[in-house]
Amino acid sequence: MKHRAVLPGAPANQTAPPSAGSPPRAEPRGVDLARTVIAVLLIALLIAAPFWILKPFLGATAWATMLTVATWPLMVRLQKGLWGKRWLSITVMTLGLLALVAVPLTVMVIGLLENSDRIKAFLSTAPHYRIPAAPAWLGKLPLVGGKATAMWTSAAAAGVPALAAKVTPHARGLAAWVAGKFGGLGSFLLEFVLTVAIQAVMFARGEQAAAGVKAFACRVADRYGEQTVDLIGGTIHTVAMGVVVTALAQAAFAGVGLAIAHVPVAALLSLVMFALCVSQIGPIPILAPVAIWAFTSKGVGWGIFVIVWTVATSLVNNVLRPVLLKRGVDLPVLVTLTGVIGGLASFGTLGVFVGPVLLAVTYTLLKAWVREGPTTAA
Repeated sequence: MKHRAVLPGAPANQTAPPSAGSPPRAEPRGVDLARTVIAVLLIALLIAAPFWILKPFLGATAWATMLTVATWPLMVRLQKGLWGKRWLSITVMTLGLLALVAVPLTVMVIGLLENSDRIKAFLSTAPHYRIPAAPAWLGKLPLVGGKATAMWTSAAAAGVPALAAKVTPHARGLAAWVAGKFGGLGSFLLEFVLTVAIQAVMFARGEQAAAGVKAFACRVADRYGEQTVDLIGGTIHTVAMGVVVTALAQAAFAGVGLAIAHVPVAALLSLVMFALCVSQIGPIPILAPVAIWAFTSKGVGWGIFVIVWTVATSLVNNVLRPVLLKRGVDLPVLVTLTGVIGGLASFGTLGVFVGPVLLAVTYTLLKAWVREGPTTAA
């Protein structure tokens, strides 16, 4: 039977010290709170510092990301048609994106210059203009005829100055809201040029960027990471097709009607209607005054034509948008439209894409979590 070596004078239950060759035992110690707090603060600083440095480029980068994801299928098809040359397709896409802003601005300036005399004459004579009596057919309309006739008669009795006094506060508020959401022209052009440059880089390195984003998402969310990235890309593409393309179709269709009716500055009004349609306001704020102008200036026939064309323009939105939205990711139309309107009100024009993406990701993750059911303890 072996006995442990006990040092002379030491208690019997005390063992001999470890030999020189044995590793020292780690002494237990409490949690170093200061060290943990400093480590967390340093990690937060490392995360926040890049965003602070890149803050001037975040808006353009976000726009470039949205545009790249939305137009990536078009770029791939274009590359196949250009002998597989990526740089050629990037050049064509970049020039096309620049033209999307340069051409409307040119049309707007030319329209204002060509019709400057007419606009000045209208502004000078508008306060003295007398609204005619309501047409007889207006009172014969079912359901709304009586109320519409009463409103028309009240407006004619008040006159243009009284109507202008009522509309001006609302118009100023709307103008301030639009200016706040869309920003100044100079800053918009600068950010747009920066967006085009960043998008060209993203087109060139799109596959590598997508693989990196998916790898990061999988590292953070495991099996849900790649699904979430695919959902974000599909939502962006769906919004681009269902909202932007629908707005473009509405504005183009309405513009054709204005051109047929020989409405002044029809191209400029079409651009304004496109912005209103993207904002989910619709073309009615433009087409309703045009209809009144057509009744008073061109006769009842042209007024009825503008009203019928306005109804047809609304049908374009009601028919085309649900079809395009259903061709993308499987999301309720209400979720997408709520995201567009709420995102626009919260984040400005970028919110048209950001809002639906956030709602789509939240909705899908919650639906997957509910579908899995309660977890059972092992």
